[in-house]
Amino acid sequence: SDLIDKRYICVCYGKTKEQSMIEAPIGRNKDSIITRCITPSGKHAKTEYKTLSSHHSASLCEVKLHTGRTHQIRVHFKHIGHPLIGDDLYDGFHPRIQTQSLQCYKVKFIHPIYNKEIEIIIDYKNLEKIYQSVN
Repeated sequence: SDLIDKRYICVCYGKTKEQSMIEAPIGRNKDSIITRCITPSGKHAKTEYKTLSSHHSASLCEVKLHTGRTHQIRVHFKHIGHPLIGDDLYDGFHPRIQTQSLQCYKVKFIHPIYNKEIEIIIDYKNLEKIYQSVN
């Protein structure tokens, strides 16, 4: 919802565009109860990203969701040919990295009682290390 602004950081394979909007419907994968896929019969899904840094093998991106589908960031980044590093489920296997390179790093909302903006930010040093290690 627009009441809560969440931002994510991810590390994906390849060199992403400077910024982009990904709009592609996401639905269940008929062969799996876990994975999702891009399918015309899926639900509308919209993901916005900007590239914070990139080199020939990987990109570090900030991501904002406009919809909240299961595995949305992971599915959309696979769809544009940049799977998340370490994400075995969505073609991002890496021999040394056994975790999907994705984290929510910022949450912003208006406090329901005090009506003040609250912003919580945590660092993403682990993802920066992953980004730098993939060369």
